[in-house]
Amino acid sequence: MAALIAQARAKAQARGEALEMPAHANLPDDELARIFLVSQQLKAIETEALVPLRCRAECWWIARRPAADRAALALQLGRPDLASAAALDEDHHAILRSPVLLTQLAERLGEAEALAA
Repeated sequence: MAALIAQARAKAQARGEALEMPAHANLPDDELARIFLVSQQLKAIETEALVPLRCRAECWWIARRPAADRAALALQLGRPDLASAAALDEDHHAILRSPVLLTQLAERLGEAEALAA
């Protein structure tokens, strides 16, 4: 996959063209290939019947996520409060390593353990 991405970039560059790609396309070829493969796996999972979770959804947004996107997910989940959930100054890929997110997630897990005990 990474080789195909590199080949497409090289052909476009040889023609003096810029590929019409989103900003994250500036990632290295192997990282783009990994992201593509993960997305394909997620699409395969989404078509399978999943058992609905019986838990409260939590959400952390990247600060640049448009308000309309936040409102759409909140509506889908029936949780209007999620539209105003914490917004972190991270990008889509870095948010999972955010110290703020990890701290808040650990707090929530601690609360869940206390309730279960």
